Amino acid sequence: MVEPKINATPRHVPLRKKLLLLFSTLAVLFIVAEVAVRLVTHFEVNRTNPMVLGRIRLLPYTPENSSTKTTGSFDSQDNSTGYLIQDPDLGWTVGPGRSTPLYQSNAQGVRADPDIAYLAERPDKRIRIVTVGDSFTHGDEVSNDQTWQHYLEQKGPGYEVVNLGVPGYGTDQAFLRWRKRQNDFKAHIVMLGIWPENICRNLNVDRFYLSNSKSAFKPRFYLDSGGNLQLLKLPAPGAKAWDEAMTDPGSSSLLEHEYWRPRFTQQWHFWYSSRCLQTMASVLAMSRLRAMRHELYDDVNTLGNDLTVAIACQFRDEVKATGAEPIVVMLPMDVLVEQYAEDGSLPLVRKLREAGIEVIDVGPKMMKVAKDRNIDIFQLVPKKRHYSPLGNEAVADILLDYLSKKHPVQ
Repeated sequence: MVEPKINATPRHVPLRKKLLLLFSTLAVLFIVAEVAVRLVTHFEVNRTNPMVLGRIRLLPYTPENSSTKTTGSFDSQDNSTGYLIQDPDLGWTVGPGRSTPLYQSNAQGVRADPDIAYLAERPDKRIRIVTVGDSFTHGDEVSNDQTWQHYLEQKGPGYEVVNLGVPGYGTDQAFLRWRKRQNDFKAHIVMLGIWPENICRNLNVDRFYLSNSKSAFKPRFYLDSGGNLQLLKLPAPGAKAWDEAMTDPGSSSLLEHEYWRPRFTQQWHFWYSSRCLQTMASVLAMSRLRAMRHELYDDVNTLGNDLTVAIACQFRDEVKATGAEPIVVMLPMDVLVEQYAEDGSLPLVRKLREAGIEVIDVGPKMMKVAKDRNIDIFQLVPKKRHYSPLGNEAVADILLDYLSKKHPVQ
């Protein structure tokens, strides 16, 4: 008897069924991802827009509060009480006689104890150092007696150090603040603190486009076709230019020189109805913004460094014209401090020195301090934060060592 043959060959699954199975699987995964993302995203507290996932703000980006567009306000508090107040020339500045749990300013709008008052003329028996810059010059996240200016003055009693740093500033605003206050605090030495991120801010007109948060307009220098430095001034608060920038940014003359205005990040697209796709697009936008920053830091895109050098040259020339000595203090940035660990290796430092500007490159010296003390550099330059008190003291020691050789005091 012949037994029937058993066909061991598996049945062929039609392509249509395979595609249907694949589509069904992807659809289920997408729905699960969509539900999961919706569960972990939420609106930021006290913000009219946008949704956030952890530290990621979801597209499209719109100003935190559209009313700030007409005022250019940097601080959420009003001018009568806020530590930072509006300034028609600078965008914002430190208010006089203000106080927070960490920061105090005197009646002159200087970060100093309220009972301190500086004379306009240079002191006879001390060398006056006026410092201008951003939050790393101002000394964010530490008290008045933990800033590097305080340590420098305490360790070098022959120096009087005036802290004119302002949170959020670019090099342009720092220079303009010195220009505006130079006769109020006549100096022997003027230190311009530059933090590498400043080269990004120097290409910025409205802080919203760079930080994707609160709208705050600022003055901005630019290089004309002949390579000459020109200043784009702020219009008066409430002027027509503010409304144009808010309602029609594409044709606004105020935003003509805004480098960080990628239009796609401000437009609503139908696929944003999916929170999952919206999040993916937002992550890609953040990655692109980070890449654009590093292109500037690394001088792959020379626009930011070249403009910053031009501003620093103007600063140098104007400071020298007052009889004071200009010095640029290059303050280290957490994401760059290890990459550019050799003195003068940061492209901006190299270009500044090539332009004949005196630069104290603090980052490599901070690396040496950390090595000598057998501590991690990020104990001095914390990641995504401002310098610790220990870091500010190290900055002061580095500056004091430099000054004591060049400007010894009795």
